[in-house]
Parts: sequence; structure tokens; C-alpha cells
Amino acid sequence: SGAPILANDMHLSLRAPSIWYLAALHADSVDYHAVGFTLPGVPGIVVGHNRSVAWGYTNGMVDDMDFAVETSSDDGLRYLEGGDWIEYAVRAETLLVRGARPEVITVRESVRGPVISDALPGLGADLSAVWTAATSEARSTGLRAMNRASSLAEFDRAVREFAQPHQNVVFASVDGHIGYRLAGRIPVRGEWDGSLPVDAGRMGNGFLGDWPPAAHPSGVDPDRGFFATANNLQAPDLGTAVSTDYAAPFRAARISERLGSRRDWDVEAVYELQRDTHSPLGDRYRSLAIATARELDLEAAADRLEAWDGRVNIDSRGAPLFYSWLYRLRSLIAADEYAAAPHWGFFPTKSFMAVLDQGDSDPWVDDVRTPETETLDQLAGRAMRDAVQAVGDRTWGELHRERHAHPLGRDRRIQRLFGFSIGPYPSPGGPNTVRPDDYRKWEALDSTSWSPPWISEYGPSERFIVELGQDGPRGRFLIPTGQSGNPFSRNYRDLNERWRSGDLVEVPLERQRFVRRSVRQIRIVPARENGSE
Repeated sequence: SGAPILANDMHLSLRAPSIWYLAALHADSVDYHAVGFTLPGVPGIVVGHNRSVAWGYTNGMVDDMDFAVETSSDDGLRYLEGGDWIEYAVRAETLLVRGARPEVITVRESVRGPVISDALPGLGADLSAVWTAATSEARSTGLRAMNRASSLAEFDRAVREFAQPHQNVVFASVDGHIGYRLAGRIPVRGEWDGSLPVDAGRMGNGFLGDWPPAAHPSGVDPDRGFFATANNLQAPDLGTAVSTDYAAPFRAARISERLGSRRDWDVEAVYELQRDTHSPLGDRYRSLAIATARELDLEAAADRLEAWDGRVNIDSRGAPLFYSWLYRLRSLIAADEYAAAPHWGFFPTKSFMAVLDQGDSDPWVDDVRTPETETLDQLAGRAMRDAVQAVGDRTWGELHRERHAHPLGRDRRIQRLFGFSIGPYPSPGGPNTVRPDDYRKWEALDSTSWSPPWISEYGPSERFIVELGQDGPRGRFLIPTGQSGNPFSRNYRDLNERWRSGDLVEVPLERQRFVRRSVRQIRIVPARENGSE
């Protein structure tokens, strides 16, 4: 049609009730008309569209918190600052606990921030936290201005007021323009990159200030005709100035590759791309998996991997074997180094890839708990045997399930009685596919707990696609559970079947069309000062 199309699905923890709720806001007196997704308590539409502009987010991955190593006195009451001993600011925080006495905790604070190590015993040092959000003003003016923007330029000005949390914001307008901006306060650091704790003397008072909005990565109407964000580094020249922990670039690269391959995109084709399950990890490492299986005379496994079409679909038999092998290998490589860690080890995909690409010369390959020197081939072979045994002849959908967890549903007895959690059910997509899923057991580096089925509580938390024609935006939306937060309501989970089948729902911006499609209306009238209506 020549009109812009905006598609968005934010990948978050999957919960029941839903994180998001569909809503339309109308205030004729101030020309406020917007529709999309909101959060309980947020005074506006978080992502969606109004009559002129549509917008969506992915996490900006900005590192906005650093840790300073404080030098404390023996009694813990003072800290060293510029050669002088200064008393920590100390305050008591009272935590109200239902059914028990209130719990009082003591918080120490240096000039940089609170000492968080008091709540994390075993760190072996006093660490204070420096966080931009601790000094950000809580306000909704930016969100309101975004909701009411009548042009791309007006929307971009509104995004500059956005303080927290950091987001890659993509936006498009009915007059044919598209834009991008990294929103949120970005701290200016001294001579450190934020990846590790820094000596307090070196850090000084903390961050040196904020990046000016004009320096944030941004753009309008690029020559290639699109913007694509997937938690990835958006401006390669930034290096580590913004973060050292971006998502691996696979999803963004796949989206960009597909978008650049044609010019005749329509809403249906964009929606298909949003649910794409092609595995870039499979493209990169399937040949290693096949060679490993052949070396072990596991011919059936090798044949299955060779026949795999590279997509992580529910009926795939190659995908579960490949990913089980890959993540078992990841566990074998890292489990020895992280054996003493109190929590799951931080071993991101890019670090794992570096080990695979470097091979035996990488010190991570050797198991430090044994006198022998292990090789990558040995670990890959062991991982393949384990994967073949674990997977058998089962499909991805038989081994990989998605669940929207309710806090009370984690108790098996309560879940059996009331079914508060939704799922688990077979789900497509895997790590680093455009339609992603991640599995908690795969992230556990304790190799003794590795066994299927794998349950995912992470993935797309909403979906919407908007085409912005000159006659106005037309959007289709969906959340994976339901519009009600009451587990006993028929609307608590009634959208889940649509979600699983891939249907979206048109949600009109026009007030009368919206009202006509409603099944129930509640009118809330503010009380007057004298208590009467």
C-alpha cells in the first residue's frame, strides 16, 4: 500500500494474569485518543497507536547500574573517602509481612548509593550500587505526550522526556514516515565500562552525568526503508559506552535480512516474520553437531540433523536434538567454573560462541575439576550422547512447553485444584529465533539437573501490528492469556487459544466501534469533595 507498518512483540516473563491489558483511552476535551497495551497503574497507553502515530518497544539493554567496592572500617560504620573515614548514612526500613511481625532492616549508604551487599551475604566485600533510576523523577509527562503526538517530530520530542526504563522505540506516522530513538537516561562513566565492580576511589561520586538526548542513537526514514530492533546494539560505533551486555545479534540480523529481501511487505507478511522460527544458531553450528554424531557412529542422529529444515516448529524432530546438544555442551563447558556460584552462572550466548569458535585453545574447554585436559571434541561427543538419550524420537512440541505462571500456581496442589497457571502447552521458537523461547533448565549450569521436558516462562508477552494509511491507523492486537485478572472469570484465559493458533484481534480506535464490541461496561464516576457523586 505504500503505508508504514509497525510490528511489536515485547519478550518478557510469561505470567498469569497477563502483564499487559488491551485498552483504549478517550478524552475529547484534550483530543486524547489512543489504543494499545497498558500496565495496571500506568496512566496511559504504553505501546500502541493514536490517530496519527504508532509506536513499539524493545529493551534498550542500557547498563544503568554500577557497583563500587567500598573500603569499610572494622565495625562497618565508616568508609574511606578521599583519604578520610566518613560515617555511612544509616536508616531503618520496615517491611510489613502478612501473618508475621514486621521485619526491620538496616540500610547503609555511601555518597554513591546503598550498600547492597548487606542483603547478599557471601560476596566478601561491601558493594554500593549507583543507579540512574534512583535519581530519576517519576513522571508521566513523556508518556502523555507520546499518546497525544500528532506527528513524527512531535512524538520524537516526547520520547526525549522518557527517563526509565530504557527502550528502543520505533515509531511511524500516517503521513508515511518512520523513526527510531534509544530512550531513557544513559549515564556518562569515567574510566570504567560498568562490566565489573569498580574501586570506590576510582569511581568517585558515581556517574558523571547523562548523555544529552541529541547523542542518543536515533534516526528518521533510513535509506534501507526500515528499522529493526531486538535488544541488540543499534549503533556499532558505541562499543561498550552504553552496555557490555547486548543480546546476541541473531534475531536482529534475521529480521533485517528478511526485511531487506523484498519491498512488497503487507500486514500478513510482517506478521509471518514476527512469528519466524528459523534458527540462526542452527545455521552456524549444525555442521559441528552432524560431524560429532558421525564421529560417534550415531548415524540416525546425524541423518535427523541433516534433514532438519532449520525451523524450530512444534513438529520438528531435528530442532530438539540440535538445541539439546548445544545447551548440554554449554553446560559441560561452564559447569566446572561455576560449581561454587550461589546462583546460576552468567554465561551469555556470545561468550559460549567464542569458546566454540576458539576451540581447545580456550581455557573454558578444560574441566578444572579433573587432572586430564579435556578437548572440545570430547565435550561435544558427551553432549551428543546425552542429547540422543534425552530426546529419543520426540518432537520439539513434546519436549518444549510454554507456561504462564501464576504465583499460587507454583504450588502443585493449588494448581491441580484451581488451575491458576495457564499451560504448559507445546510452543514453537527457541533461543535466538525471531519468535523466541528460553528454557530455565537450560540456563542452569548444574549438569545433574539437565533433563526434559523443558518449560519456558519467557517469550512474547503481547503482539500487535499497525498499518498507518492516510485514512488512519488500523491495528490488530493480542495478549496470550485474557483480559481478566480473576482466575475464575471466563475471560481469564479465553484468548490463549487464539494466541496459540496465531490469530490477532482488530481493536478499533473509534470510541463507538469499541463500545459496540464490548461485552460489559463499567462506569466509574469520581466523587465530589462533599462525598456525594
